[in-house]
Amino acid sequence: TELDIGLALLVSGTGGQRSARYDGFGRLLAAPDGAAIAVEALRLDGKGADLLILNPSGAEIERLSPIAGGFWNRPVAWGADGALYYLAIACASDAVYEYTLHLRNANGADQVLAAGIASGELGVFTVHQNALAYVTFDRLTEGPAGPLRAPDDPSALWYWDLAGNTRTRLVETQR
Repeated sequence: TELDIGLALLVSGTGGQRSARYDGFGRLLAAPDGAAIAVEALRLDGKGADLLILNPSGAEIERLSPIAGGFWNRPVAWGADGALYYLAIACASDAVYEYTLHLRNANGADQVLAAGIASGELGVFTVHQNALAYVTFDRLTEGPAGPLRAPDDPSALWYWDLAGNTRTRLVETQR
């Protein structure tokens, strides 16, 4: 059986009036235990995305959402312990990528792991034990910063040992 989760967030309202806050969803990531879904919710006004946490039936968990302010908020990975890693992109700039990488523990405590301004984008992430593997791109793609994209540009795969705070570039491509 299929369940259209989050539909109420997109079409709420009665009598033809739309009171929804969101126009659609970008990236959705299920927590390892299936108890929550992190959702990149595209704002109705077209100005970015909020990061929401939904329960398995698609209802918004109010106390956790939206998690971060800013232009675009994107879930990037869940840890095995229920911690959520997410990116907050400050603005829609097509010149620089200003970001903060957050860790939101299962108890709701939020911690900034990294902040920066880059000339390229951040791609996919994965968590393994106490480390992150992630992709960086050398350039920004056209359009607003924020959504997950896979440009055909030079990129690198990084490994970040969070406990030791050491980063290693594993592979580079020169497309």
